[in-house]
Amino acid sequence: MEMNLNLSQVSGELSQFQRVPSGTYDLMITNVEWKENSSKTGSYLDIVFKVDSGDHAGKQFKTNITIANQSEKAVEIGHRTLKQILTQINHPNPDMLKNTSELINGQTFRANVELEAFTTKEGNIGYSSSLKQVVSKEAKLIDGVEESQSTRPAATPSAPSAPAAPAAPSAPAAPAAPAAPSAPAGKAPWMK
Repeated sequence: MEMNLNLSQVSGELSQFQRVPSGTYDLMITNVEWKENSSKTGSYLDIVFKVDSGDHAGKQFKTNITIANQSEKAVEIGHRTLKQILTQINHPNPDMLKNTSELINGQTFRANVELEAFTTKEGNIGYSSSLKQVVSKEAKLIDGVEESQSTRPAATPSAPSAPAAPAAPSAPAAPAAPAAPSAPAGKAPWMK
């Protein structure tokens, strides 16, 4: 089959963003853009994070943090996440962000990242890593293997159990019914 497909108008460069497995990582912000949402009813920060250490060091992913929106809950989550990041990167005033460039200061912070599946408009399955929760620097660093200790419930010792009470006497058991014929040896029971 002959094919004359012109690809001269398409970039052959690989994406700078990679899948980062779910886990707890040290992250650094490498780029921030303030954008208006598609319905023109709010805005968000489009932030690029780079994994700073471990097996996935150097991988980058993007997350949007809501700044203004019709949903008060979305705004609350976005503002809380932003303040947590500012606090963790030692921003001089985490209560006030004057310019997006203040987020790019070379400092790392620790966060839980989640790899999520999504369906595209065309019906294809895609995967995207996103920032889920900023955690303290003391949280166990997990390179895509298990949960952070900060989110894992603490083990609680169990009290020794009391000895079981003796069973009450019961009526004698009825004689057992004769066994059903079994399938010939070497065959599964449903194959008679």
